[in-house]
Amino acid sequence: MLNDDRTLNTAPNQGAAAIDVYRFAGEARETHEPHFTQHGFRYAEISGPEAAVRAAQVEGRFVHTDLEATGHFRCSHSLLNAIHGNVRRGLLSNLAGIPTDCPQRDERQGWLADARVSAESAVFDFDMAAFYRKFLRDIRDAQDGDGRLPDFVPAYMARLAPADPGWGSAYISLVRVLHWYYGDTSVLAEHYEGLKKYVDFLAANSRGNIIETLGKYGDWCAPGSIAPKKTPLALTSTWFYYHDTVLFASMAEALGRRTDAQRYRRRAKTIQAAFNRRFLEDGEYEALHSGPVDHFPSQTSNVLPLWIGMVPSEEVDAVEDSLLRAVIDDQDYHLDTGILGTRYLLDVLSEIGRIDVAFRVATQTSYPGWGYMIREGATSLWERWEKITGGGMNSHNHVMFAGIDAWFYKYLAGVRCAAPGWRKIRLEPPLLEGLSWARASVETVRGTVSAAWNRSDDEFRLNVTVPASAQARIGIPIPWEHYLLEESGKTIGDEHGFRRAPLFRFLGGSRGRIVLVAPGGSYEFVIKRD
Repeated sequence: MLNDDRTLNTAPNQGAAAIDVYRFAGEARETHEPHFTQHGFRYAEISGPEAAVRAAQVEGRFVHTDLEATGHFRCSHSLLNAIHGNVRRGLLSNLAGIPTDCPQRDERQGWLADARVSAESAVFDFDMAAFYRKFLRDIRDAQDGDGRLPDFVPAYMARLAPADPGWGSAYISLVRVLHWYYGDTSVLAEHYEGLKKYVDFLAANSRGNIIETLGKYGDWCAPGSIAPKKTPLALTSTWFYYHDTVLFASMAEALGRRTDAQRYRRRAKTIQAAFNRRFLEDGEYEALHSGPVDHFPSQTSNVLPLWIGMVPSEEVDAVEDSLLRAVIDDQDYHLDTGILGTRYLLDVLSEIGRIDVAFRVATQTSYPGWGYMIREGATSLWERWEKITGGGMNSHNHVMFAGIDAWFYKYLAGVRCAAPGWRKIRLEPPLLEGLSWARASVETVRGTVSAAWNRSDDEFRLNVTVPASAQARIGIPIPWEHYLLEESGKTIGDEHGFRRAPLFRFLGGSRGRIVLVAPGGSYEFVIKRD
């Protein structure tokens, strides 16, 4: 960063000197590039003899793991495009053989929670298959015999084991990412025993299916705080115990290990019951309160159970209402989440039918939010929601809040993977005040998946591409009561029903959409006001 007088502010470097010394040999042309190190920086200062400084020509080299860009997103909202750019820069500058937390200070470690919460965004933007396979082997190498994992990998500080469950969950979460987005079943078999040991380690450290002792960080760095300010450590620890157990059961099923699958499903049900007995009361999940006036619900406490489907059916409406009150009434359409809750907040709001609320949260330019970072000049993501320019926890290039980028692809462009390896796809663009078009494409293991939509006063146009070996569920928003639906210039339906169309299977309407199933191909759908 820069101080007000335009001198370098090196506070974010902490103990990293980030200084290169070069002595000119007197040749007509000289070059120097440091090796065996990297410097995360935004501004550089050149000092030395005046003639040498005048003669020096310096070019910054963006050093990162050589990853192919596979995803692209743009929309009509310039702030969201800027956030997307910040996320991509933050991801790349923190992919250096391992997924680091930050590239600039004397840390640059593979903190597992940072890797976990940014992974889905990373796989939309880049080909991460080989990178994550390598890092998963690093994680397995760092695992102890009893199944415990460290908080970061490589684990040069043994005292940081066992990991907070929100950090250790990166092991199974990254395996799931490779299986889901790349269709890789071999990774399930390769890490099956290591994952089983870890899930059993969590069970051994639970009492009555609640984990009280492993939590250290929890919902780290919520606005105005470092330690969790509203979400109990026992809640997040037990939630990850459930999350990891459910995922492991599904992986056992995918590998045909039905005995294990049944065993861990039964265990997950008992965890779910214990979680709800302990933390759910009067239609909302437990929150910490910092003072007599602070009795607002915890966004994270409500978001996590909603995201994974832990909430009893009779309580879902009440928990959703509690979450909406916490976002709309208590925080005026701002987030109040840290590293764990932020990852899921926008997704959950969109899934419960309030993408309008998620959009307002995402586009805020006042504190706290991604837009506030942009307003304050950020070109990457921060470690804290606050703009801190002095000492302490003040990184201005972290990826712990990068999950919003996956939300851009999935909910604003409407491109979602619906089965491992993109065998099934959901293409469901939104209708949003404040957004007139969006487009995204992803190079998947089956080929290009893309969606591009735009709307005007009289039509909504959607162009999609589905790989030949895939099948897509397409949801086309219905902006008007009376309309005509065309595909490639041919009328295939209106508000009264749908014509016979050999390529499509119509599923009717759902949440104000026309829903149909289509095979591989490229299609142009247009809904016109009638």
